[in-house]
Amino acid sequence: MEKAVMKAKKVQPNCFPHFTITSKPVTLEIKNVQPGDSGKYSCKTTTLIPPPSVEESSSLILQVAGLSLKPLNSTNDSCVHLLCSLDSDLANFTWSRGGQMLPLVSTFNADNSELQLCKPDWSGGDTITCHVNYSGTQTQKSIKFSRSENANRGYQDFPAVFVALLSVFILCISFIWILLYILRYEKLKNKMKAKVVVKLGALNIVSIRVLYKLAKIKVLSSCTHFTAKELK
Repeated sequence: MEKAVMKAKKVQPNCFPHFTITSKPVTLEIKNVQPGDSGKYSCKTTTLIPPPSVEESSSLILQVAGLSLKPLNSTNDSCVHLLCSLDSDLANFTWSRGGQMLPLVSTFNADNSELQLCKPDWSGGDTITCHVNYSGTQTQKSIKFSRSENANRGYQDFPAVFVALLSVFILCISFIWILLYILRYEKLKNKMKAKVVVKLGALNIVSIRVLYKLAKIKVLSSCTHFTAKELK
């Protein structure tokens, strides 16, 4: 009778749905391997019958390379351009869209693969997956496109567009503020000129009145002097 004990990074399989452990034979299967699954895996078997018990153990170290999937800029708005890369050499790349494997429409290198799809081969809401097989290990990564056309590139361009719009807005506000300041200054200047003209006009009127009174006094004085002569 054999009793098998398997420790997968000291984590119970039910914590990770992609881990599957079987007892006959004793196996550990990891589906959809991720970089976080890297580590040392050990398996220990104990033979209880016949006595004495015999223990055997084996271990292996799993190293999962980091998989990256990102969109690239495309000059055609109706096309999507994806880059799938792996931190390992000699990898086999395949692509799928909505669970359906895609034909050989991509370019391959030792550690990366590029996929370019143009409509109608893709549409908003599609999920495109990059599958990688290397050293007997399989892993995958997916990207989902939004309903809006080429939304990912729009999100990438948003910061630059926002900065440009903000700059234009600030320039417009500054121009309006300067224009209002100039108009207010001109209005105040004209108002001050009007006050000076009014004051000068009032001063001229007062001067005319003073001159008129002086002339009147002079006339009266002349008339008085003439009357005095006649009386003599």
